[in-house]
Amino acid sequence: MRKYLLLLLLISLMACSPEDSTEEKDMKVDGLATVEALKEFDTKKAAERLALGPIFEFDVKFQDPNDTKLEVWLDIYKDGERLNGKMGQVRTEFVDIKRKSEHIGWSMMDPLADTLDLRLYSYNAKESGTYTSQRETMLKSGYPTSHKYLIDSNINLKPGKEYPVAAFYQSNSKNTIRGYNTLDQLIKNNHVVILMKVKVEEK
Repeated sequence: MRKYLLLLLLISLMACSPEDSTEEKDMKVDGLATVEALKEFDTKKAAERLALGPIFEFDVKFQDPNDTKLEVWLDIYKDGERLNGKMGQVRTEFVDIKRKSEHIGWSMMDPLADTLDLRLYSYNAKESGTYTSQRETMLKSGYPTSHKYLIDSNINLKPGKEYPVAAFYQSNSKNTIRGYNTLDQLIKNNHVVILMKVKVEEK
């Protein structure tokens, strides 16, 4: 817990840091918003130093933040099927968006702990916020895991369309993690799959 509190402190400090210079520029955004995967960022470096679990972060830019809402969630699958109800989804919504650039992220404290700790967070040049969900883990000890971004570059977000952007998964075999060509294969070929998804809508 102490390690994650340090990570949260870093996110808060970044929110209080001077505004990014991109805020002062006329950022070109096609459609309602764009999202870009960040491969190197301060929270990732801090998580690695603290030996925390995988962490993903994205830069979201809005054409008109006052008229846009952003939904961010995790879909959880076990043995090829999405879990029902609250066990199968962690969801949060950002409605009161005031700035054209927002960072969003997903982190896991320790994937193989008894309690599965899933956290969605956001921050910009002014403020930060975190949504936490804890539940009994469904991951198996001794089975390999992997994680990756599902987008390689900046993509446009069309209103109402769901976009998978990151994945964490655990193999159903102790020896290997099978490859995949589609998300359906990823879900069917693994014991547990957690997908991070985003969607934008007009208010």
